[in-house]
Amino acid sequence: MRPAPQFIVQLNGEALDEEVGENLRANGVDVAFLYDASGGQGIIPDRWPAPKGDYRGYAGDLSPSNIETQIPRIREAAGSARISLDLEEAGPATRKTVSIRPPSDFF
Repeated sequence: MRPAPQFIVQLNGEALDEEVGENLRANGVDVAFLYDASGGQGIIPDRWPAPKGDYRGYAGDLSPSNIETQIPRIREAAGSARISLDLEEAGPATRKTVSIRPPSDFF
């Protein structure tokens, strides 16, 4: 049997995006939220939000050059929630998404 697809809803501060995602979840759809306040522009937020639900992705100019400084900030926001990080090597054209265990597993 083929697994059900997961839909990713990008959150950038618009209440409508979160409402759509929550409505899909309420109707049995597997939804993961990707927090990117810059809307894909590659800007690190001043503050990372806490996850809503049991899974959240984080994006916004995360790269090898800044991941060490951002992981503690994301960990503070995410707590023990399951998360993924959307990392860029040298800009949006080389983007890679990496799923990781709860940040507490690394510290």
